Amino acid sequence: MQANSKILLKGNFKNSGVGFSCLHKATDLNMSGKFEYHNEKEVEIIAFGKKEAIKSFYQWCINQKFSDSGELSFSTTIAKQPKEFQIINQL
Repeated sequence: MQANSKILLKGNFKNSGVGFSCLHKATDLNMSGKFEYHNEKEVEIIAFGKKEAIKSFYQWCINQKFSDSGELSFSTTIAKQPKEFQIINQL
């Protein structure tokens, strides 16, 4: 079953390569979505894919050295799913 979710990560993201690392992991898990830096300490990821894949992606994110903490929430709203994983902006 396909799901959509929002992941907020807090950590030290300056010069960490977090965006590209997430892009590669999401691709490996057959997920699409959007990655956006809010600032050097917070990023938001909108992820689409199988619920188990999203949970696995979130756990992977939390276990990376660039992450201090995070939140995962699933949405019941049906959103337009992007075809790939996009990095919206960079630091």
